[in-house]
Amino acid sequence: MGDLLRAAGFSLQGMAKRRAGSQVPDRDAQFQHINTTVEQFLADGSPVVSVDAKKKEPIGDFARAGRTCRPKKRPITAPDHDFTFADTPVAIPYGVYDLGQDVGWVNVAARQARRSRQPLTDPEWDTPGHASQLEASTEITVERHAATR
Repeated sequence: MGDLLRAAGFSLQGMAKRRAGSQVPDRDAQFQHINTTVEQFLADGSPVVSVDAKKKEPIGDFARAGRTCRPKKRPITAPDHDFTFADTPVAIPYGVYDLGQDVGWVNVAARQARRSRQPLTDPEWDTPGHASQLEASTEITVERHAATR
């Protein structure tokens, strides 16, 4: 069958992301508004916090993309199928950046069950920026989210 398909001009190919979605008419205006608001907040000394959430990753014995330096012919092994279930714990990495103070930190929350969310780090994870924000009367938070599964 493969020979017949090749003879007919077919080949195995991955998907190519080439189709651009339609542009939102006021896309630039939206970002200009956000940028102007951020600049006003910074000029007033008000906090501007950027939050960047990343893709959720299952915790456990799962294959991961990427490579590690290991002794020859001794790779890290993982099961040949990555099946997750409702109770599979999930790591949720996210970063927080304070534009005005030019400080940021990264945290990883974990979800054990569908409704539970718990930070994997010290419960005082927000301490680096929290103390400096206590006196603020206003705050703006800019969020960016990566695609989730």
